[in-house]
Amino acid sequence: MRVGVCIPGDREHATADTLALIGDCGFSSVFIECREDTQDAVGLELAEFGRQCRRAGVECYAVPRGYGSVLATPPGLRSSFLQLLPSARQIDSRGRPIDRACPTDPDFLDWFAARMADLAELLACDGFVWDEPSLFYSRGVWACRCLHCQRVYESEYDEEMPAELTYRVLNVRQRSIIIFLLAAAAAIKRVNRHGRSLVLAAPGVAHEQLHIGTDYLTRLLDSSGVDGVAVRVDWPAPYTAADRPRSAMEDIVAGMARPGLMEAEARGKEVYIWLRSTARPQDRLIETLQFALRLGIPGVVLADYDALTKDPAFGSMRPRLLATVAAAASAE
Repeated sequence: MRVGVCIPGDREHATADTLALIGDCGFSSVFIECREDTQDAVGLELAEFGRQCRRAGVECYAVPRGYGSVLATPPGLRSSFLQLLPSARQIDSRGRPIDRACPTDPDFLDWFAARMADLAELLACDGFVWDEPSLFYSRGVWACRCLHCQRVYESEYDEEMPAELTYRVLNVRQRSIIIFLLAAAAAIKRVNRHGRSLVLAAPGVAHEQLHIGTDYLTRLLDSSGVDGVAVRVDWPAPYTAADRPRSAMEDIVAGMARPGLMEAEARGKEVYIWLRSTARPQDRLIETLQFALRLGIPGVVLADYDALTKDPAFGSMRPRLLATVAAAASAE
């Protein structure tokens, strides 16, 4: 089982010291969060960090954040693309624009493909993780009803797109995300034909309908633009920090990851669990890694480098983490 870690793509983290700690912990891969609003400003540092990763034999993945807000967007990040071309925004079922780009808008797709190709060339990375690509949905209000999406619907069903979220509308929205992922994969493969595309599914995507365009793992995995999925795993309510039994952890991991694992294996594709965890004993990081290994999960990504390594408990936990990651690597 491969174990990797996700780090912020900034000057503080894209350093030799970070890479040394990654190597000391035995992590086989690093996932670098790349923000739309800082890609150009920290480009040289990210390029050098990518070179250091390759020399150290550590796989490197880019995790784009923002970029028209079709992907998961950190608080406070305003998309420069939406400011330059507001006409490419999603239109909701009330006819109002949403501060997210429409993934089928041709101008957005051209811009996004160019930015991702630049990022792939900059990092010379092994692949990308597309974090929760989605269309807007909230309390029955949905997008997108822009002219492009309406034309796609009308060409498919020979009728006007309704204002209700019908099965046909859901089908077109899901296909819009697939088209977006195909364009994204094509952009990075123009730079690196072996570059992999993983989709980080939204919480609940494996077992409930969120109406965001990625509601079915099977449709994602059936796409030639998707090489694998990562399933986000976290402690849900009602478990508090003081009450997280081991049996509950195993139920959560198995319940979230097993459907993705079965679907991915049936199609010969990769699956990771994207694990939010700290060094605190109650978060049961070591036990979770050990259980994921027993479950047959091919890969785990620890989703927050700072929450792990800056926790006061990290020093005492580190020897067990090293041993666990080493055991996982030897079992691969």
